[in-house]
Amino acid sequence: MGHLGFMSVFAAGISLSTLDANLDAPVWTSARLPSWHLIAVLAGTAAVAVTAGYLGRGEPDQPPSADARPPLLRLKEGERTVWVSRVTNPWLAAGAAAAGAGVCVLIVLRFIGSGTGAVPGVTLPVLVLVLVLGLLSASVSVRVSGDGVAIGFGPFGWPVRRIRLPKIDLALSETRHPSQVGGWGFRGLPGSATIMLRGGDCLIIRYRSGGQLAISIDDAARGASLINALIAERVEQ
Repeated sequence: MGHLGFMSVFAAGISLSTLDANLDAPVWTSARLPSWHLIAVLAGTAAVAVTAGYLGRGEPDQPPSADARPPLLRLKEGERTVWVSRVTNPWLAAGAAAAGAGVCVLIVLRFIGSGTGAVPGVTLPVLVLVLVLGLLSASVSVRVSGDGVAIGFGPFGWPVRRIRLPKIDLALSETRHPSQVGGWGFRGLPGSATIMLRGGDCLIIRYRSGGQLAISIDDAARGASLINALIAERVEQ
């Protein structure tokens, strides 16, 4: 919800600021965008994003029942198994692509001498920021191996967050939807966070410290079973 609120207010604010800057200007090259416009738009979008994120944060996670048994994969002696999965949010990917196209257009206009002025000068860094954030948040990959869990962000799987096996208590697979966690994107706080790119199958990693991390990812049950098998193997050793 916070991401949707930010994008809707940001788009409207930029459009209104551009329109106001061009009013009474004889030609578009003479348009000037006051700096307070940008400050007002950013402040307004931040306030809306925080409010929407708070109001749509969802219900607290329900503790697993006493009879619930986490999935466990049977590994043969000496067998080494790796599980890899990836998911992409098409809407965030489309937003990043649109921002990238806008950046290319502004660069070309500036190269030919038409992209000068306050409006292109302010719009270009904003589009670059949207492009970078979109690329980092549009897709996520998860890799489970004997070294632990590696969570990669973006089309190239970087940056990477690594979770070592000694920090994990168990792993589960649950069905969750954006409405339950407060929307799409990165939700919650460290120790109780969710990476929600699409509703449905989610990998739940519970830490020994008591916190947890939920990741919307395909084939989460198999990933959870391998994590639990690797933890059990480590305990036996």
